[in-house]
Amino acid sequence: MAPRRPRESDGRDERPRVPGRILAELRRHSVSGLALFLVLGGSAYAAVTLGPGSVGSREIANHSVQTEDLARHAVTMMKIEPNAVTASRIAPDAVNSDDVEDGSLIAADFHRGVLLQGPAGERGPRGLTGLRGAKGETGDQGPKGDTGDQGPKGDTGDQGPKGDTGDQGPPGVSNYQIVTNNLTNQSLAAGGETIQTASCPAGKRLLGGGGLVRGASGRWLVGSSGPASNTADPDPTTWTVAWENTSGSTITAANQEVYAICATVG
Repeated sequence: MAPRRPRESDGRDERPRVPGRILAELRRHSVSGLALFLVLGGSAYAAVTLGPGSVGSREIANHSVQTEDLARHAVTMMKIEPNAVTASRIAPDAVNSDDVEDGSLIAADFHRGVLLQGPAGERGPRGLTGLRGAKGETGDQGPKGDTGDQGPKGDTGDQGPKGDTGDQGPPGVSNYQIVTNNLTNQSLAAGGETIQTASCPAGKRLLGGGGLVRGASGRWLVGSSGPASNTADPDPTTWTVAWENTSGSTITAANQEVYAICATVG
């Protein structure tokens, strides 16, 4: 906006100035100067007295009231209705910076592109941290990720302290021994059966046993093989094998042997 030029005061009361175009419009419609032109028409003098409000804007011809017909300060801003003067009623260059009061215009009063954007200002200081918001709801659990690679083997840890001595275990087995009963040049008639045994020495318990033949002719069958137990001896020490011949002729064997596995227990 151009600077305002100082004016010389004529001693009268100074009021806000009205733009020239606005004054021109108001002069066309002002009633205050109407009486000055009703009697124009030569040197004649109007003998008729006009009552208040008897002459309106319809009785005034367009453009008949000029600037010089209005007294100074006859039309002020207080006498202009809001929005009575629009941009279409203001002649180009009729209003300059001297006619505009400082600070009376805002950005919305200017056409688009008239006001140039100034350079960006410096960044202001950082504002204060706001209050912490409320905790949001827990989201859905995401999909399980892929199994990662196996990590390197860790270092061997220090040896732990020696543990306490355990309780005494049950008695073990010792003095392992196999006792055999070997018979030579044995024969067994057709359909016949024979019993052969092997026993552990005193102080040892029977753990197992069995029987076998060597140099046999025909087929020797084992009818039964096991400990010889009975009610009187619930912890037997003898192993018994029953040999059978199911053929129709006599069978023979160079060696017929039964053995018992014995040991000291406890």
